[in-house]
Amino acid sequence: MAPSETGIREKTFDACDLGPALNDLGEPLKDCHKAYFALIQFSLACRPTEQPTGALEASDLTPVRNQHITWKVDEKITGELETNFDGRGAIRVISPKTQKRSFVRISTGVDFLYVRANEATDIVVTPSWCGR
Repeated sequence: MAPSETGIREKTFDACDLGPALNDLGEPLKDCHKAYFALIQFSLACRPTEQPTGALEASDLTPVRNQHITWKVDEKITGELETNFDGRGAIRVISPKTQKRSFVRISTGVDFLYVRANEATDIVVTPSWCGR
């Protein structure tokens, strides 16, 4: 998936080849022959006001730039990332099951949101995410 795209992509693979790396999974694989690699790419942008005001143009939005983000997938798998200048981030997960319908928690440490992994695309948030 190109860095400018958003959404989730998953690929199954034979996890037996990972050997000791399987110990790093929060939930051990019951069938080591099948694991999932998920790439969740999203963008975060702030709307101009706290209250939704109807339809917004791209020019109304401010990217959540260079922000430290913590994330959690399926309440078990955690990590950190830094959004880029365009407000884009990518979460990479190896797990024993598909994550397409799992909830993803995205947080700045002050603000947070939950979204299903298959709906984490172009996310519009309140101005506080941009320090306003």
